Amino acid sequence: MMKKFFLLSWAVIAALSFSSCSKDDDGNNDNSEPILSATVHIEQEGTLKNVLQEKKLLDAIFFNVVSLKITGVLGEDDWEVFLGSIDPLQNLDLSEVTTTSIPKEIFSGTSLHSLILPNKLVTIEEGAFAYSKLTSIKIPASVEFIENDAFKGSSLQSITFEKGSKLKTIGEYALRQTALTSIEIPASVETIEEGAISDCSSLPTITFEKGSKLKTIGEFAFQGTALTSIEIPASVETIGENAIAACSSLSTITFEKGSKLKTIGSDAFFSCTNLKTFDASYCRWLNSIGSGVFFQCNSLQVIKIGTATPPEVFGAFRIDRFPILKVPSESVEAYKNADGWMDFPNISALY
Repeated sequence: MMKKFFLLSWAVIAALSFSSCSKDDDGNNDNSEPILSATVHIEQEGTLKNVLQEKKLLDAIFFNVVSLKITGVLGEDDWEVFLGSIDPLQNLDLSEVTTTSIPKEIFSGTSLHSLILPNKLVTIEEGAFAYSKLTSIKIPASVEFIENDAFKGSSLQSITFEKGSKLKTIGEYALRQTALTSIEIPASVETIEEGAISDCSSLPTITFEKGSKLKTIGEFAFQGTALTSIEIPASVETIGENAIAACSSLSTITFEKGSKLKTIGSDAFFSCTNLKTFDASYCRWLNSIGSGVFFQCNSLQVIKIGTATPPEVFGAFRIDRFPILKVPSESVEAYKNADGWMDFPNISALY
């Protein structure tokens, strides 16, 4: 009987001891699951870390919340709380934060799945979300620059742009190797830089908002995507080297009516092995087609050129079999006698 009494006593003492060790000074359970959702307001720059710690949403370096909304102001030093691992934080709402930029590489490689960007954001800096777990993003109309590598290698499947977008530039490799399945480029964009939307193997559709101001499609811009067809906006003047190369599912390239296209860079459509139709009927100002533009495009059936004076070509048509070439009716003879064009056995009028 005495033995049972001592055993019971020790059990009670152990239970009380465990209870005491498992709670902090405020009576909160130190071993509890992360807080599911919380909102914090920051009145003064440089105080984010302190506010998060006071609310026990952050210890010395680790978050203790899954979904977090921040309002108020964020200064340069405040962003440091997001450096390194931010598990278990997965959802972050910054819509009501006063800031104009997302700093360089700040969420690179993090587990962040979703993010609402600040309403007055202007710049997404270099590598800001590179290799993160981010799956979708909506870009506010105020954003003007998406810098180099901004979303490179991330899990991004969907990117949308708020109506009235002011975006001017999509930087080098900004969306490279993402999981995008479609994208509509805002009309405000003037430049798509080198490799900006390249090697996106799940991306069959790239479209352009009506009224596009795009002037330059940079080198390797859409290389290695799953595009099946593309219509180039009338505003585009230059297509860079390898811009739409190695798109093995691409069957049709067309140009919007009123095209201002002047130059197609070397290897622009290199190894588009399923390309059947290249329709530049609306390209009246095309003056230069670089070397290897149609190299390994052996499925080509028809090329249409709307320029009256045959553009200069530099070994552009290194293909096994020449397709039908259609040109303005008044220029058929000129093409038959022009260097690089006279090799086509079948040249006829467009209309």
